Amino acid sequence: MQKWECRHFETCEAPLCPLDKVSLEHGIWYPDEGICKAKAYQSLEWIKNQKKIKKASDSNSSDTYYTVRMLNNHIIVRKGIKGLDPDKAVSKKDEQVWINARKIKKKTLSQEEKRKRLEALKKAREAKKKNRVRDSV
Repeated sequence: MQKWECRHFETCEAPLCPLDKVSLEHGIWYPDEGICKAKAYQSLEWIKNQKKIKKASDSNSSDTYYTVRMLNNHIIVRKGIKGLDPDKAVSKKDEQVWINARKIKKKTLSQEEKRKRLEALKKAREAKKKNRVRDSV
């Protein structure tokens, strides 16, 4: 990464940098470490999750770490969330187990459920229109 690519380059304390491919592939992050401050990258999923984890972590969870692969998923972040143990050898499989345990599961709706929900929405919209017309008179 070049100094001119990020205005926070000189003062940044984030171990994971969107402009540093090596840190993204091999880096780890602890909740008590810095997070990228560059506005251009705040919409990245893994930076959003870093912020959530930092807010939700307590003193017991700051001794566990996270990789970009773990952070770059739609995960459920709850108070006291723990990453991986730095004292244990960790494989990609361990990362995947961690991700699967916290991944947000999307509910797939059947055609019948979709139809019922659409009908309920239509009824609600019609009722809202009737209320507007009645209130304006």
